[in-house]
Amino acid sequence: MSLVAYDGGEIPDALEREDALQKKLATYLDFVASGQFLQTYPQYSDLGVDILIVCLYPPTDGMKKIHGIRDHDRHETFLTVTITSDAEFRTPPRKQAHTDTPRPWWQFWR
Repeated sequence: MSLVAYDGGEIPDALEREDALQKKLATYLDFVASGQFLQTYPQYSDLGVDILIVCLYPPTDGMKKIHGIRDHDRHETFLTVTITSDAEFRTPPRKQAHTDTPRPWWQFWR
């Protein structure tokens, strides 16, 4: 289960943009670590949670170095962070090539 945050590039200064992202990540981490996520979405209790950052413009070098965030008070709480572009996020997943041997037409309903 991914929590998705969008970086629209509204902040032109790289350091300010990275600081805004860190604050957003801390808010997401608190949402999960405090139990609010499971309280709000109990149907996802058996799934792990990570964070996906979608960037309209290329991420800064500092943003590229972020791979996760840990709660300092609850050391067991670590969320993986993945950063992707808006274009990549919006591209539909490719269908995997069918590698099984084709079945005869009378077996398609199984």
